Amino acid sequence: MKRARTELIIALFLGILSGIIRWIDKEFSIEWLNYVPVTTVTFILAFILWMDSVKNRFYHKNIRRLIYIAGSLMSLWMIIRYIKYDIVDDVNVIRILWYIFYIPMILLPVMVFYAILYIGRLEKSSLSRNWFLLVLPGVLVVLGVLTNDFHHLAFSFPKGNLYANDIYNYEIIYYLAMIIMGLYIVMVLIQVFRKFLKNNKQLIIIPTLISLLALYYCITYSQSWEIRPLIGKMYALPDFICIFLILFWESAIAGVYGIRKQLAVNLEPQLGKLEKLLKSVSVKDEDFDLIMKLAAILNVYIKRKSNMLLLSLEQNEIKGEELELAFAESLEYLNLMDISEHMEYDLRLPLRSDLALFLFGLYEDALEAAILDGKLNALYLSVGKTDGKLIYYMEIGLPKELLPANYKKRDVMAFDGNLAVDYDEECEFIKYEMPLKNALSNKDSEAKNKSFNKLLNTRQIIHDDTGKALLSLRAYLSDPNASGNEKARQELLEIWLEEVDIFKNENVRENADVMDKVTDAANAVGISLQIEGDFPKDEDYKKLIAQAARECITNTFKHANGSILYIKSKKTNVRYTIEFTNDGEPPTQIVTETGGLKSLRESAELLGVKMDIKWNPRFVLMFTIDRLKG
Repeated sequence: MKRARTELIIALFLGILSGIIRWIDKEFSIEWLNYVPVTTVTFILAFILWMDSVKNRFYHKNIRRLIYIAGSLMSLWMIIRYIKYDIVDDVNVIRILWYIFYIPMILLPVMVFYAILYIGRLEKSSLSRNWFLLVLPGVLVVLGVLTNDFHHLAFSFPKGNLYANDIYNYEIIYYLAMIIMGLYIVMVLIQVFRKFLKNNKQLIIIPTLISLLALYYCITYSQSWEIRPLIGKMYALPDFICIFLILFWESAIAGVYGIRKQLAVNLEPQLGKLEKLLKSVSVKDEDFDLIMKLAAILNVYIKRKSNMLLLSLEQNEIKGEELELAFAESLEYLNLMDISEHMEYDLRLPLRSDLALFLFGLYEDALEAAILDGKLNALYLSVGKTDGKLIYYMEIGLPKELLPANYKKRDVMAFDGNLAVDYDEECEFIKYEMPLKNALSNKDSEAKNKSFNKLLNTRQIIHDDTGKALLSLRAYLSDPNASGNEKARQELLEIWLEEVDIFKNENVRENADVMDKVTDAANAVGISLQIEGDFPKDEDYKKLIAQAARECITNTFKHANGSILYIKSKKTNVRYTIEFTNDGEPPTQIVTETGGLKSLRESAELLGVKMDIKWNPRFVLMFTIDRLKG
């Protein structure tokens, strides 16, 4: 990701530099610039860097393919222009190059348009065939221009000056070409603004400013060189169209990839490792199960750190219980690998969010290093407080030298803490301590992000998608008929690859029916759904019911050892009462609302829905919804 950002910055610099060079050339008539294609080469380098940055930012094959085509058309445009104006003298060759000019001019905008359409879609999803009919008019007018010598319906030449390049008239195909190119560019504009209005209204100023700049350029384009504004002197029309389309493409990304993009950047190392694992494993591998267990360790970290990052965006603190849940779930999946684990945790206080993230990152870095070492057999974790200090302590069996002594020195010092790393022949010891007063958040801190609903929705989506993948692995491992079964392995692998794809595409699941997603989650872990009654029609309530169903699927499989989830709705004149129960074992103690249940209550309260949980004699989750609202 860092490489992609660097490439994008350099590409932007080269684009500006190309404009400056063109202005200097035209303004001061520097002779050597007429013989060296500096502007052309600089632009092409910028396009290549831009294409490579897209490759490093997106795994969607169709997006990559379309951007490669778009970048190649831009480069072709620059090369043709240079050859036409600065190299060849033959009138016939110049005329052919003139016709070829229209290939990138007409088809470039529609390629960018298709790429924007794919933003936010799963890699395996495809566009409707009707969308691809849009390219047909462009192809037809391009063919009309290329064959102009046979019919003269694009350009006609005065009698006696046949095929002269400086004396001609525009004909019907030329005007059609201009109209179609304009429509393609308008389609790009509409699609970008549509994505901003749907996902990121507060940043709509970005495409607005780009549009105003383009309008200003077009208005002043026909002015003479002396009075033309600087941007008109820096960029010829082909240059500006290319830059304009690149800027709109990048703004489209900003319109879709908001919060989720921030998470992807923060979790880049683990996402990269997870994807590499999933794409390298084969359903025929003997160590398939082990690799999937390793993937689970990474996925738990992605799930839990995402949750804490989003909590940190909402407010300045993360409750100690959240950090405890993150450690506990990771250790739970470590146990699946037959690695002995134990945790002692006594830090149920509101912590600084940056500290909670640091402690969880410290744990994950040591754990990943130990797993990659291949000799990990035990892990002990202790987090607590004593004598006014926060004490974090890990013992890792067998591996050694997992973390350097100067591990994240700047972060360690930021909390006025001290990190000690030591080891002997059998264990590595990691101890971090800091003043407890520096660990606690300001109790009077208020929510710092007004987009609470969007953050909560993102937390729910990530919880659902990562949870589905993790539960599907548990279902696979618990099924004696699945072990070694290539079909079962393939189905499991597809669920996990889809989860990674979803994580990188913030809104890919918004268009899917919420109950379809619930059914998918249930099928992934072998849970049957029995649904009865009439449900509210309002989309917000449907999403809440789906969220509750997914949480109950998880609990039915993971805690109750059940196989059926019952969802029953009762409707009266004034309210809906919706109950979720299962056929599994009842809880042995009071149900504590943490993790998914906690998020579910937050969602219910936002909608004014009453939520009740009973645990004896059986588990029942119940919503009461005012029918006048539902």
